[in-house]
Amino acid sequence: ETGMMGMMGMGMPMEKGMMPGMMGMMGMGMPMEKGMMGMGMGMGMGMGGGMGGGQQPPKPGSENIKKAIPDEDRAADNLEKNNREEAANDQQKARDELKKTMEELEKRLKQLREEELERLLANLEARVNKMLAMQEEVKAGTVALDAQIQKNEDKKPTREQISISQKLSDREGEIVAEADRAINVLRNEGSAVAFPQVLEEVRQDMTRVKERLNSSNVQKGTQDLEQDIIDALKEMQAALKKAQQDLKKKDPMEGGGGGGGGGPQDQKLLDEIAELKMIKSMQEQINKRTIRYNKEHKTEQADDPQIIKELKDLSIKQEKIEGMVKDIASGKNK
Repeated sequence: ETGMMGMMGMGMPMEKGMMPGMMGMMGMGMPMEKGMMGMGMGMGMGMGGGMGGGQQPPKPGSENIKKAIPDEDRAADNLEKNNREEAANDQQKARDELKKTMEELEKRLKQLREEELERLLANLEARVNKMLAMQEEVKAGTVALDAQIQKNEDKKPTREQISISQKLSDREGEIVAEADRAINVLRNEGSAVAFPQVLEEVRQDMTRVKERLNSSNVQKGTQDLEQDIIDALKEMQAALKKAQQDLKKKDPMEGGGGGGGGGPQDQKLLDEIAELKMIKSMQEQINKRTIRYNKEHKTEQADDPQIIKELKDLSIKQEKIEGMVKDIASGKNK
């Protein structure tokens, strides 16, 4: 048998049973099977990108721009003919169409910005939730290990207990890595002032917890530091939840999202009230920690390298709070 390709001079055999359908398709006076007709149409549509299918929706404002073109043309013709009144009318029509185009584009940009904010807020909330769950897990392990060590006669950790503490330290390192990823998201977004800086300070606390656990320090000071981290993460969690709720219930006709005003680019991840609340919580935390260090770490412990580092941290944190307040007051995120 000679197949369709052979008939076309290609010299390739055709499978049995396909001759009648193929010949019909080639216009040789023989009917084509229904199934072959479907296949032929399917191949034609698949190879040709679809018969009218897969068309892209018109770009926002494109119809208004098209409508403005004839008005611009007529205005030019009328100006050439010195028909100034008619030209002015045509120009006004063209301006009206272009204005509609701008309004439509603004609306689309605003919608895209809100969709971007929704994704970012959901992403950050998921990351904060993950860090919070991990930190609570580490704190529970720290409390349990401290209770075990206190049962030892010398109140010192055994080799096995040191190993457990170091595993907790490794787990804290994973939380630090998660914080780094969240900070990168915030920095790339760019509109939040306090949130990324507060998270950086929380990340530093996580690093100090990691150092303490690595040296098997699971006592109350470490547990308090872990609780500070948990409290800060809960504050962030609440701010992110509220921001998402505000974005969903915001009137779509209003300008600005996430606490901002004006055009699409003014929409911020978090409003200033939410950011100021985080700064206030951080200030309260620093005050409590300062009082705690003063009570727990007396003169005889002043040369402890870990305590010296943490006291230095407090001084830097206080300076950064002042910087954050100045940034918000100066509108750095606008």
